[in-house]
Amino acid sequence: MGRFKRLCAVFCRTGGAKHLARSISCRYAILMKPADKDRIAASLAKLMAMMCVRNTGLESLHAGLVPVTRSGDYSDVFVLDADGRKIPWAEVSHFDDDQMRALMREIVNRLYTFHVSCDDPEFLAQTEKWMAVAGKWDEPELDRKFLGAIKYEP
Repeated sequence: MGRFKRLCAVFCRTGGAKHLARSISCRYAILMKPADKDRIAASLAKLMAMMCVRNTGLESLHAGLVPVTRSGDYSDVFVLDADGRKIPWAEVSHFDDDQMRALMREIVNRLYTFHVSCDDPEFLAQTEKWMAVAGKWDEPELDRKFLGAIKYEP
């Protein structure tokens, strides 16, 4: 069984290896029922977000004190920088180019590792454990803005 077939087995609870061969990652989605395709895509998206994006440099960006806002939209929150500039919260860059570059490298490395490890039975066993957590997340929605940005429409 190929790497993506094995990975998709984690998500295809009803049909096992048959549906697995027709998973999104295997590019056989056209043979699947739309509900199966959507369910597998949602599960894979949540699992990859959990394993490849969560607990990265995002956590250090998320750490720290959250400013208090009475307006609810942070229009009443300002940052005072070392040059004495009072910058509205909505206009403040919350991390610099080096931090962004490091975060993107970390995420790309994790995504790459995820994909190349799909043939490893121990890795697949771990995905099952992580899916138990990620499976409790909200269901994803199709991001039409993203599709417009890359000029693709299904």
